[in-house]
Amino acid sequence: MATRISENVRNLILDTVGTEANGGKVQLVSGARPTNVTDAPGGDVLAEFDLEDPAFTSASGGEMELEGTTLETQGTVEAGTGEEIGFMRVLDSSDNPLWDNDNVGTSSSNNTVVVNTDVISEGVTVELISMTVNQPAS
Repeated sequence: MATRISENVRNLILDTVGTEANGGKVQLVSGARPTNVTDAPGGDVLAEFDLEDPAFTSASGGEMELEGTTLETQGTVEAGTGEEIGFMRVLDSSDNPLWDNDNVGTSSSNNTVVVNTDVISEGVTVELISMTVNQPAS
């Protein structure tokens, strides 16, 4: 039998994880996700956003959203003349990886992390428009 998690517990899990992200960062990285979230990425950090405190809304219905307005930053030197986003990762305020996600793109209909561009180059404005994090019920 599969484990099932109540909505209240799903929300508690998300609120705890969301609190860990307060004052942390979101990185957009090229290449494939590493095997484990704590492994160093094999690609380049293309852009890095500072998260607010609180970083995420209170969880409801097993989901939480990025808090506040669109976050903005500039493409890093490592992005060079342009690299495609492979995945994103969220770090806590001590730069410890919390989670990653390769469902990143420019459309909210197919992606849980929405940005203004799929390809980042040095100095280009990059916007983190929205992020939805969910905790499955099973």
